[in-house]
Amino acid sequence: MRMLVSSWGLLFVVPAVVAAASGCTGGGEGVDAGPDAVDAGEATANDDGPTGDDAWIPDDGDGPLPDGDCSCQSECRSREWACDPTVGLVEPVPVCAASDPCLCLAEELNQACICRLETPSHQPACRTGEIGIRRGRLVADDSPALEHIDSTGVSRHACLFRPGDSSPQRRYPLVVWMHGGGGGSADDLYNATSLRQKADAATGTAFDLGGQGRAGFFLLAVQGRHLHYPTGTPRDGQHHDFYHRDLRSPSTNPDVANLDYWIDRLVGQEAVDPARIYLMGWSNGCFFSQLYAFARHQMATPGGNRVAAVACYSGADPFENVAHDQQPSCKLDPYPTSPVPILLVGRNCDYPACDESQAAGYQNNGFIVEPGHVAGPWVELCRSGVAPGLQRLIIDGTGATTLACLSPERCDHAKAVFNHIRWPDGKASLDSFDVEPAMLAFLRDHPLP
Repeated sequence: MRMLVSSWGLLFVVPAVVAAASGCTGGGEGVDAGPDAVDAGEATANDDGPTGDDAWIPDDGDGPLPDGDCSCQSECRSREWACDPTVGLVEPVPVCAASDPCLCLAEELNQACICRLETPSHQPACRTGEIGIRRGRLVADDSPALEHIDSTGVSRHACLFRPGDSSPQRRYPLVVWMHGGGGGSADDLYNATSLRQKADAATGTAFDLGGQGRAGFFLLAVQGRHLHYPTGTPRDGQHHDFYHRDLRSPSTNPDVANLDYWIDRLVGQEAVDPARIYLMGWSNGCFFSQLYAFARHQMATPGGNRVAAVACYSGADPFENVAHDQQPSCKLDPYPTSPVPILLVGRNCDYPACDESQAAGYQNNGFIVEPGHVAGPWVELCRSGVAPGLQRLIIDGTGATTLACLSPERCDHAKAVFNHIRWPDGKASLDSFDVEPAMLAFLRDHPLP
């Protein structure tokens, strides 16, 4: 596997199977450089990407990293997107396939010399790699991945941790974790977060998510699909589709239906507390987890289960247009409403932008801010009635709670990306504070009635 960073997305692992299928080669060795001497609360990154732990680092020693000197370049063919204000994209985002390969790839995939994606999915390792071990995260192995074939014929995968003493008489909450887009993977749960440690009572540091003096919880990391992405910037890669917004049950969105399947399967086969089914997500996973919560907080899955609450990191509005020039617009009109409790966590300098002034600063410097990728207006819209149960937690570059977004003069795009790719568990570069307990406490305090 290969650990990379994205100038638009988050830190992720590129699985060897994906790299091998790309048909590209590259040479050179990865470099684990030390962090620059900067104020941790005002962490910066240069134009070449983050430094320190978030630089290019081998994951599990399966070969040299490419040096970015390959011939890969995004080839973005013209593709028409049909939109409707009642559902967003009229059809689900299409998968990568041999007959329709993804060539308009996210920048981080091209940096890894992955030139094309010709398969709709891949299987995660479901274990901690070298990068996770190096950062002090729990050494865990939940392999092999769970698998099923969805209604479209695509193999779907997820990583599952089960509490060892769960039983019908001893039920535990379920947290479903959604990775970020582009090169994101279910394996990021192990290598870039500390949730696996907090789920396992055997570690001695597990979190009591049930609020009954019994630590631990079921933890499911869902693998996305390889998708042709509809945004204005090249982002083909691994995603959860939040642009085809069929919130019905059952849904025609394969990713909504996939999550319905996993939840119904676990409640039916495992000792999951159906009143405590929670969602967490990062970046694309934060957008999608909010969309799914709107769909399944009041309306049940086909198996009769509902989501209690969401706590996610670095996301914003999941119902906006796909691109600024897309007409007719995919923005929903009217917006759905939901009482679902949501905790939206983001940095005071972030991408999605913390507020409109930051977004304007990025745009003034030549960076595209996609529709809906500004947290402030989404929070205001929710509080006005779209999702009155939404709460916002703003943190700084160290993970400490703060009250306001940084001004554009103190927040450039490089710093925002550096902040975005660091999940706030206190173990990423320059982080000092673990925000996961606050996120889990919010979930614990919001079960279904």
